[in-house]
Amino acid sequence: MELRKWPKGSRNFRLNKLGYKLGGLIARNWIGREQVESFLLKACKENGLIADDGEQQCRATLASGINAGMARPYPNVEPRAYRVALSTRKNFVKLRPYFRSREGSRKTKGG
Repeated sequence: MELRKWPKGSRNFRLNKLGYKLGGLIARNWIGREQVESFLLKACKENGLIADDGEQQCRATLASGINAGMARPYPNVEPRAYRVALSTRKNFVKLRPYFRSREGSRKTKGG
């Protein structure tokens, strides 16, 4: 569901939940906190949550979710794990240049 279309009665909960999920990404520096806050607060303005609850309350809800998510960051993902997770050739082809650059630096037997 698009953020701007969240129905009344679930918006605050969903803001906190999404903040939590993105907090795990922020903790790994995979996305910037300011970028997340800006995007989600814009969505709250468009869906009427800021008008109903106020910007201060929305910021507090978002900060609570982000901070909780940052306390439980997503685990690091190793390149080898990508290979196992990729079940189709199509997805592997997209990441092949990344793997080649990593594998090219390894020494091989007989070569």
